[in-house]
Amino acid sequence: MRKILWIAGVAAVAGVALWTGVWLYAARQIETRLARWQQEQAAAGVALDWQAGTLKGWPFGWRLELERPQAAGAGPAGWRWSGDRLVASLDPRDLAHVSFRLPGEQKLNLGRGDLAVSADLRAASPVGSLRFDGQGRVAELKLEFETVELQVDTNAPWSARRVAVTLAPHRPEAPTTASDMLDLAATVDALRLPAPVAAASVLGRDVKRFDIQGRLEGPVRGANLAQALAAWRDAGGAVQVASVALDWGNLRLNGDATLALDEQSRPLGAGTLRIAGAGETLDALAQSGTIDARNAALLKIALAFLARNDPNNGGAPTVQIPFAAQDGALSVHRFRLLSLRPLAFE
Repeated sequence: MRKILWIAGVAAVAGVALWTGVWLYAARQIETRLARWQQEQAAAGVALDWQAGTLKGWPFGWRLELERPQAAGAGPAGWRWSGDRLVASLDPRDLAHVSFRLPGEQKLNLGRGDLAVSADLRAASPVGSLRFDGQGRVAELKLEFETVELQVDTNAPWSARRVAVTLAPHRPEAPTTASDMLDLAATVDALRLPAPVAAASVLGRDVKRFDIQGRLEGPVRGANLAQALAAWRDAGGAVQVASVALDWGNLRLNGDATLALDEQSRPLGAGTLRIAGAGETLDALAQSGTIDARNAALLKIALAFLARNDPNNGGAPTVQIPFAAQDGALSVHRFRLLSLRPLAFE
């Protein structure tokens, strides 16, 4: 019995020593690959930096802690992100998946000149994950923040109970001229709008839920946002909205659409919306002056004839509305609702 215990003890010590060696070797590899990835991103126009970094986590995995991390990229719009801290964890059972936390405040700057926007974000539970493909490329980025407060520039803050975003580059086996694609999914629960937002006076400050899933197709490249937008338009770029849903005040809608830009950079596309609470929403829009009162009244009458009780909306009258953006106008059931101006990003 004593011999068996002695053998077991030796085996345990050997196992711990072996795993410690593996852990230390992998730790050095992580540091080397991190430095290499930083160089690769710099060559691609993305600068990554941090003030200090430590690697911990033995014996259960690897935990990289970075102080004052920041990233910046030129790109069409120009952007910069910085945070108080980043804690990334790697599980030896799944080396293609990295989970991370972003405690503290996040700062984001987008655009230049008159289009520059800065945002400060805080969340009680800021977590995310990265998944890599077999070639070491990012296959999916997930972010999930709970109890979120977002302040854009110096305006009043927005808040939400939960924000979840998933981004995934789509790499088809047979590339085409529009094969630069990005899949997107986003969900916002219990969004609270600041009082100064104009839409808050129309539909209320509380948005129960917003959800969207879609795909951005076409290359987005250029020295500035205006050039990138024009190049994307000319290359046949489009936004495929597979589904969108909104629950806001009296308004509940869901739908799908294909959107692009015409030769004058005006919105172009078509889709279908299924709307409950259309009458009350039109009344609120007309009362606020957002749309013409006479047009709102005529459209309200027309939609009343088209409404059907929808069991998926609690039996509420729901109308299915095909819409189109073409020749500088937004039309609903071929009824011109409002004019559309070119998108200017100079």
